[in-house]
Amino acid sequence: MNLTEELLNVLYPMSVKPLPEEILAAARTCLLDELGAIYGGARQIRDQIRTFLDFQPPVERGASVIGGGRQASLEHAALWGGFAGHVFDVDDGNRFCNLHPGSAVIPAVLAVCDAKERSMDDLLRGIVVGYEAATRIALCAQPAHRGRGFHASGTCGAVGAAVGAAAALGFDRAQMKSALAAAAASASGLLEMQENVSKLKPYNLGHAAMCGVTAVGMALAGFNGPEDPLG
Repeated sequence: MNLTEELLNVLYPMSVKPLPEEILAAARTCLLDELGAIYGGARQIRDQIRTFLDFQPPVERGASVIGGGRQASLEHAALWGGFAGHVFDVDDGNRFCNLHPGSAVIPAVLAVCDAKERSMDDLLRGIVVGYEAATRIALCAQPAHRGRGFHASGTCGAVGAAVGAAAALGFDRAQMKSALAAAAASASGLLEMQENVSKLKPYNLGHAAMCGVTAVGMALAGFNGPEDPLG
């Protein structure tokens, strides 16, 4: 048994078994809270979002950019959801993890559920499993992770985004592990982004959400990872 398998022993059953109503109620609250943060942030950076999307090739059928009034690729819809959700730094947080799980996990799960027409039950399940993954990893990694200059919302959040999106899409255990591995390979986030006049701290969150979406695509394509990416 390795660290990755131990974590999957917790996460995968949550993705297939009925969840208690009190847990689903908490997920609904997290979803509403994050949507408020995203809409507020999107109003603040609307011009920047439009400039970025105008630079990209047009997308006829992708996912909605919340607060942006546009369709974009799944990755870019997740990117701007995560970025906007952290613009005002009012998104939910876990003080023991030094982590903002909502802006990493929820935009990724929303993007795949929107594009793939999944149900509200699937969306809520993805949020629960994604939060569980991100917070468990961050609890193990902190405070040394932060001490080395890493932003857990970007690193641990990317894995949470991938696992949450995998759960929402009904991945089997092997596919979920592949998504986790791909997200771990691309996870990043530097605390330096909050220093001086930088406006890139929210990019850590947006990048985490985007990585989560890309990771589930890699898993769907059949690219499995190593035995113990977390280890």
